[in-house]
Parts: sequence; structure tokens; C-alpha cells
Amino acid sequence: MDESSRALRRNGYFWRVQQSGKMCYHKASPQKIDLKEYLDQFHPGQHFEVPDFQSFYHVSGFDHPRMPVRTAEHPDRIQTFIWGLIPPWTKTREDAVRNARLFLNTTSEKATTLYKPLFQQRCLIYVTGFFEWKWDNPLAKTSRKTPWFIHRHHQVFTLGGYYHSWTDKESGEIFDTYSVITTPANELMSEIHNNKKRMPLIIGASNHDVWLDAEAPPEVIYSLMKPYDEDQLDAHEVSKNITRRGFDTNVPEIQLPVSGFLF
Repeated sequence: MDESSRALRRNGYFWRVQQSGKMCYHKASPQKIDLKEYLDQFHPGQHFEVPDFQSFYHVSGFDHPRMPVRTAEHPDRIQTFIWGLIPPWTKTREDAVRNARLFLNTTSEKATTLYKPLFQQRCLIYVTGFFEWKWDNPLAKTSRKTPWFIHRHHQVFTLGGYYHSWTDKESGEIFDTYSVITTPANELMSEIHNNKKRMPLIIGASNHDVWLDAEAPPEVIYSLMKPYDEDQLDAHEVSKNITRRGFDTNVPEIQLPVSGFLF
């Protein structure tokens, strides 16, 4: 955990984030070499600054990881940001704790209305998949849940979000933060995320530059904020050890289908 993460933990930020239980809280992120190959494939001839970063086969928001992102402000640079956006109008660290709970995920409906001041601060979050839980009975709070891994043929892809680098005026510390935008679920995600029927916004490679263009017309950006084509996604059930306390889940086996192997 880096110093920014430790500082937020000390001040209660992450404890409060943990209580919110938002979707897309569990993710997988690419290795540096895979991300560079992805950028070379879809942005040939364009140079990107890609720093070293930790990759994950599975990581929970409870671990407060930094994820690779590309922002509208620095579209030629990969940076690492923390999930749970602290919006620019935040004044104090106490406000940061309160506001971050509202900006873990942002629905596409709110993104275009209530949170419009963030409209031009769009980012791409690079992942290799995310984990969601399917409820046996979505109407019962005590229903059993089964974890699923959703991916795009085990390749790198991008989630759409907002970002902000917030400075604590008292300490001078800078916290690079982001939130994931969500949309109504497509048919596949309606079956898996069957209690809320939402899914993270996925931005296809052909729309990356448009999404990051702060001058793009609002109607163009709105047109991208829709459920992703389920035919472009794969999903399978994975081991319930994914949430087992003290269990190392940052291993390739955590992404394997649960049937046919012992974990």
C-alpha cells in the first residue's frame, strides 16, 4: 500500500468506503507487458508513458489498490489511481471521507445530470476482468451468492470513469482518485448481477480517444454511455474462496471456472 492509501486509511476514508459494498469492487488488472501490447495494437504509432505498476489476478477494493488509468488531462500517459473519487469541490479531509462514499461508482444517469461538473474529467481504467455475485434469490437479503468472473476473452479492456486529483490543503498530500460509471445491465449481466441489474461502463478501443476528448460534444459522449454488447463478453463461476479471509487470491487459479478443479 502506498503512502496516499495509508493516509486515507488513517483518516477513515477507506473504512467508510468498505461499508458501501458497490458493484465492480473486485477487479483483475493487466500486467505491464500486456497493457503495452494492447496500446500498441489499438493506438499504433502513438507513444505512451507506461510506469511500473502492480498487476492483479484478483484484488478487492478492501486492499485499496492503485489501478492503471488514462486521463483526459494526460492521454499519452498511464497513471495509477485509487478507487473512490474525491470530487474537486471537497474542502476538508472530513468532507473527502463523506464525498468519497457517493463517488465509488456513478450511474450513467447521474453522470450526465447531478455530477455534470465532472463531465470533462473522464478516464479509462484498464482491466482484464471484474467479479460479480449472482444471488440465488435476489429478493432475499440472506440469499446465497455465487462469484462470477466477467472478462473479454481474457484480454485487456477498459472501463469508463471520472477522475480527480484532490489536494489536502492542510497536509499538501495529493490523492489521485477515480470512480467507475455504471449502466443498466445487458442480458448477460442481468443474469449475473441479478439484484441490481447494473454493469460497469465499458468503452471499446475505437472510442478511447473520443471518450478522453474534453472538447467532444456532450451528445457524442452520452451515446457511449450504454450497456456493452454481451456477445463481446465471457463469464463463468469461480471459487467462493475469492472472499475467504486470509486466502491469497492474487493467483491465476482464481480466474478459472469452479467446476473441474480443486482450489
